[in-house]
Amino acid sequence: MNHFKRISLILAACAGVSLLSLPCGCARNTQATIDKGCARLEAGDYAAAARIFARASRRINDSAPLYYNLGTAYHHMGRYDAAVSAFEAALRIDPAHQDSDEHLGMTLIRAGAFDKAVPHLRALLPKVAREDRARILNALANAEKGAGNSDLACLRYLQAFRANPTYAPTYYNMGCLLHDTFQLFSEATDHFELYLRRAPAEDPHIASARERLQRLRASGVQAPGQATQPAGGRRNSGTALQAIREGDAHYAARRYSRAETAYARALSADYMSYDAAIRLGYARTGAANFAEAIKAYQRAGEIEPAKIEPIYLQAHAAYSGRQFDQAGRLLTTLAIPRWPSYIANYQLMAYVRMAQKRIPEAIIYGQHYLDVAPVQTPGLEAFRKWLNALSTTTEP
Repeated sequence: MNHFKRISLILAACAGVSLLSLPCGCARNTQATIDKGCARLEAGDYAAAARIFARASRRINDSAPLYYNLGTAYHHMGRYDAAVSAFEAALRIDPAHQDSDEHLGMTLIRAGAFDKAVPHLRALLPKVAREDRARILNALANAEKGAGNSDLACLRYLQAFRANPTYAPTYYNMGCLLHDTFQLFSEATDHFELYLRRAPAEDPHIASARERLQRLRASGVQAPGQATQPAGGRRNSGTALQAIREGDAHYAARRYSRAETAYARALSADYMSYDAAIRLGYARTGAANFAEAIKAYQRAGEIEPAKIEPIYLQAHAAYSGRQFDQAGRLLTTLAIPRWPSYIANYQLMAYVRMAQKRIPEAIIYGQHYLDVAPVQTPGLEAFRKWLNALSTTTEP
């Protein structure tokens, strides 16, 4: 029998009651004591429940549900260290006791022990049933966020969306992350709106979501607009188009220096030519001039801020130029949060993390890429082999 009560931060359900049945040799008064403790726990009298279960634990040392209930009582009292000890005792008795496994992770988060909560919940994730996956992913995301891994928190929320698009807490948690950490206010607005459409009326975070949404709307948040005209900017689309065609001919022949000159001339003729800016980046990339390529892609992104390609290509050029930190920042703080459906982001992120020697994170991103990439994606099997080899190097 599980009566779940939500805890702060929309982590997941965290207060179950496990009804116990004792071996035949146990005295009736012991069973009556435990029944009384379960009643106190269900009634919300956690201090009384903790006293009763602690007293029973002196006579019973082989019942995982007993220690689970004791841990639940301590958790609600804010005695997180004691709760952790109780849940750990339950798992020593029964390593397959999933309620204790899950609530141990939740309690570690509440205690601020994120360095312990993250590996615990990562290890738990493959064990949970499909219907529980979104809840555990939210807990893991919150743990990652607390540990300072905001990019992995974002990825876990995205995985929670895939696991269960109707699970309301994911939208609230993702909205908070986008707003508070990434300052992506338009995207945060969308998530708070989606949360309010899906959350049940009794959800305790509805008031917070409404308040956040009201502030965002009052601030006039909107999607980024097009670039403003630079000093001396001109618009001669005909001349620009002619120069682009010239550049394309040089680019096809791999005459990258000449192509760059032509595309630069096109952009000078029409400062709002996205095609000229993006092609200028291509030509500079072809010439392995990655620093200047990034500048061209930045200009393309200023002209068309709603497009993912300029951001992704900046990150790719930074990676190619061995500027791995810059590539990682572009992907984790902008490309992935704003364009989560652009699957190439995850493959490149795996390569970036590998180059940074952050192998466990490379594997997480790489596995996500394999999960979301269509089976007909070119190079998918080669990437799978690369990831398998990388995973093998991390095994003890």
